[in-house]
Amino acid sequence: MSKVVFIMGAGFSAPAGMPVQADIMLDVLKAKSKSFQDTVRDTYSTLFNMGNPDDMRDVPLEDVFTVLDRAHRNGEVLRGLTHEEIRKSLIALVDAITHEFNKKLRNSDLSRYEPFFKELISARVGDGSPNALEKDEYSIISLNWDTIPDYLLTKLGGPNVGIDYACYDYEIEKGTSHIPSIVKKAKGVFNIKLLKPHGSLNWAYCPSCNRLFTDGGDGIAPPVCFPHQHTCRYCEDVELENLIITPTLVKELSQTHLKMVWHNIQMDLQEAERIVFLGYSLPMADFEFRYTLLRAILTNDDVAIRAVLFPPDALIKSDKERWIRDQTEERYLNFFGQRDVDFKYMDVIDFVNDQNLLWSW
Repeated sequence: MSKVVFIMGAGFSAPAGMPVQADIMLDVLKAKSKSFQDTVRDTYSTLFNMGNPDDMRDVPLEDVFTVLDRAHRNGEVLRGLTHEEIRKSLIALVDAITHEFNKKLRNSDLSRYEPFFKELISARVGDGSPNALEKDEYSIISLNWDTIPDYLLTKLGGPNVGIDYACYDYEIEKGTSHIPSIVKKAKGVFNIKLLKPHGSLNWAYCPSCNRLFTDGGDGIAPPVCFPHQHTCRYCEDVELENLIITPTLVKELSQTHLKMVWHNIQMDLQEAERIVFLGYSLPMADFEFRYTLLRAILTNDDVAIRAVLFPPDALIKSDKERWIRDQTEERYLNFFGQRDVDFKYMDVIDFVNDQNLLWSW
C-alpha cells in the first residue's frame, strides 16, 4: 500500500450536522441563555453596526477574529471597545463556539462514519504483528476543531489502538489510563496519526508550564473540553485554556505543541504518494496550510492529488451552487498546476466507505 494522507475539511463533518461558520454564528447570535452570547452580540453590533442576527451571520468570522486579534496583540483599542472588552470579546467568541459545537456533537448521528474508521483501524493493525506495528501507510490531517475522528477512533479501536497527535499530551483527568501520543508506538500501541494543525475542542494547555492536556470524554459523545473549567494539576491554581486556532488572518502558530504538529504534517506530505482531500475547499484564508502544503509537494512532484467535492451534479439546485463548486475546483487546479489532480463529485461519506476509491483512486 502506498502512503496516503487524508485531509479533512469542514465538508467531512457536515453530514454529521457540524455547521459552517455562518450557521454556527447564527445559532450563537440568536441564543439568549449564556452571558457570553450577549457579549458576542454586543461585539458584532459595535464592530459592524448591526442589530439583527440574520444580518450578523453574513459577516465572515475571519473579519471578526482578525480585527480583534490585531487590536489585542498590538495593544490597541477600537472605538467602543476597551482593551479589557476586546480580550473578553475574544474569550466569549471561543466560549460560544465551543458550546455550540458541543450541542451539535451531542446530537450527531455518526453511524455512517463508522465503516470508514473501522477500515482505517483495520489497515493500521493489519495482522497485529510487530512488523505491522512499524508500518506507516497513512495519516489523517483534520483542519476541523470537532472531535468526530477522535471519538470514533477511540470507540472502535480497542485497547491496542490509540490516537497519535504527534506531540506529548497528558490526560486531563488524573488516574485514567493514558499513554502520551508520541510514545504509543514504543509501548506497543498501534498509533493512528491524527494531526490537527488548528487545535481541537478536546485540547487544553497550561499557560504557565505549557503542558498539553487531552480530554478523552465520557465515551458517549465526541469529547469537548470547555474553556477555564480545569486547572493544571502541576501548577495547581492556573486555569487551562483551549488550544484552538481561530479563523483569523493573523494566526499565532508558535505554540510548542502546534509546531510539532505542523512539522509532522510537512514530513507526511513530503512522503505521501497520494493526498486525498475530503470536503476541503482550499480557501485562500488558510494561507499557512497552503504554504506548508506547497513546501512539501515541491519535493514530491510525483504525488497524486485527489479531491472529493460536494455536491454531485444531480444534487446541484442553483447556478450559485455550481459556481461555488467550480470556483473550488479552479483553486485546486491553479494551486497544483500540472501535477496529477483528479476530482470526484460525491457525498464524502459515500466516498470513504468505498474501499476501492479510498485506497486505489
